[in-house]
Amino acid sequence: MRCVLNLTILAVLTGAISRAGTITDPFNQPQGNCNYNSGPSFSSCDVIGDEMKYDIQKADVQVSASSVSVTLYFNYGGGSSLSGFNDGVNLQVGDLFFYDPANPQTSAYDPNNAYPEYLYGVPLTNHGGMTAGDLYQISNYNSLVTADDLINNSGYYYRRTQPVWMPAGETLAGAGNGVSVADYGNGVSNALYAVTVQASIPSSFLNLISDGQIGIGFESATCGNDVLVGSVTVGNPGGNVPEPETFGMLGAGIGLIGCGVWRRKKKA
Repeated sequence: MRCVLNLTILAVLTGAISRAGTITDPFNQPQGNCNYNSGPSFSSCDVIGDEMKYDIQKADVQVSASSVSVTLYFNYGGGSSLSGFNDGVNLQVGDLFFYDPANPQTSAYDPNNAYPEYLYGVPLTNHGGMTAGDLYQISNYNSLVTADDLINNSGYYYRRTQPVWMPAGETLAGAGNGVSVADYGNGVSNALYAVTVQASIPSSFLNLISDGQIGIGFESATCGNDVLVGSVTVGNPGGNVPEPETFGMLGAGIGLIGCGVWRRKKKA
């Protein structure tokens, strides 16, 4: 009988396993009978405006002890190049944000509507001296750029108090692999594009994980016409202790190692 070491056990013991989860947003919802407002909740519909330009479907989030990877599935009016576009006002693609879901929310942007304390972010396009795909630490979550800061046009309905961009000159926290954009769907039954970013992380990034959850925020465009905000399960990739379901595999792996040693002794 040949005995094989289960490499999964080594990965667990070294903290090398990545934990992944998915967060979804309503997609292709009815756009009729929307109630638009200039303040919260802004609209009774998920998307304000043309779904083919703004609708977000989901995000896949994966965190390891050394990196974070996110794939965003969404429609975007500027095409697969993620270029700026005009829809009555000039718009850009939003930044990807991370937060600790256990932190209290801030009402800095709107006294009637609290937002998460975004502490890290990844720009999807270059702006404010920051490079698309890199991870930045946000020095002051109360200084984020809102939709109204960029648009400032009361003639249009949009989520004007929504934080959509990091301010210029935030601190680089981890180098990224750029921004990868792939065609995904038809924009109706599923999103037009799958946009992936992956970046190295400092150890402090793992402090955002609370009870195995990390919070993310994303606006498909800087008007905040569709928003994906919430927490997603990523486990505890920075820990060195295997999770309960792993102990069974651990015992099996140790048994296999012992079997290999016994075989060598028998042959000697």
